[in-house]
This record gives sequence, structure tokens and C-alpha cells, in this order.
Amino acid sequence: FVIETGMRVYPLWLIPEDKDRYGERVEPVEAGTARLSISLYAQSVADNVNYKDCQYIGLTNDRTITESHLIQYGNKRLKVKLVNPSGRMIQLILEEWQP
Repeated sequence: FVIETGMRVYPLWLIPEDKDRYGERVEPVEAGTARLSISLYAQSVADNVNYKDCQYIGLTNDRTITESHLIQYGNKRLKVKLVNPSGRMIQLILEEWQP
């Protein structure tokens, strides 16, 4: 229950998979909100080089969040790098997103 009391509502953004007519990446679009608990990730994710830059971890009950989502966290956007659906809550490994 402690985690659920720390949950806040954050804006979600979706990164479109398609590209514009010039082959450039399309800007993220608003995709609603999600209730999450986000904190700094104290341990390094050194086991897998794909997650070495991830500095945040999130917990949610929202099973619709995928690796195509960004979470607006203050003045930064966090990219969902890994979704771990095991357990009662969904664990999200997050990194700062650089457009």
C-alpha cells in the first residue's frame, strides 16, 4: 500500500512507429495519463548493456504501457525501455529521452 500512496498521475506520450515523408521520426503525440510511482533507480542495470543509461524505475497497474511510451516527469520525458509485467504491479525501467 505504501507504493500506491506514492503514485501520481503523469502525462503519457506515444512515439509513432512511422516516419514522415522525408524519413524523419514523427514527434510524439499525447496519449492520455497514467498513474505511476517513479523513483531514482539506485542500482545500475549492468547485466544488460541495453539498459545501462536507465536511471529511473516506475511501478504501475496500467497494463497498456509499452516500450513505445514516454512519461512526462517534471520538465523531462522518460522513455520506457523495459516493461516487466510479472507480479501484482508492472515494473517500468526508464531512461531520459533525447529527441
